[in-house]
Amino acid sequence: MDDKNKNNLISCYLKDFFKEKSISQKEIQESLNVSQQYVSSILNGKKSIGKKLAEKLFELYGVDKTILLTGEVPNIAKKELLGKNLDVPVEFVKLLQEQQIAFNAIQTIQDRKIEILTKNIESLKKELSELKSLINN
Repeated sequence: MDDKNKNNLISCYLKDFFKEKSISQKEIQESLNVSQQYVSSILNGKKSIGKKLAEKLFELYGVDKTILLTGEVPNIAKKELLGKNLDVPVEFVKLLQEQQIAFNAIQTIQDRKIEILTKNIESLKKELSELKSLINN
């Protein structure tokens, strides 16, 4: 993963993290003793996070250091990723989503067909059993 994508993923993680904890940029700025522009650059994915800053964010807020240093961010909201300038074009993501919708529709139809066939088989088994019973009597 290139640095730009890594920074974007980390910024999404941090924004979500601080939003959940109701921590403002001003609070972050004051606790880190840095400028508002610096905090903004980090939260917008324009600046990388080094080991020192990752350690400080962990100590102050409990932010996951591994995520900050590796960019391996679990469960990022799809809408957040779509808004970022990643290697995957938005058109491609939209196409994949459309294909997923089509696949789900086909799967629903197939499931319904299986349900109908199962009912028909049960009905035929019952009918066959009745015929066997008539023949044996």
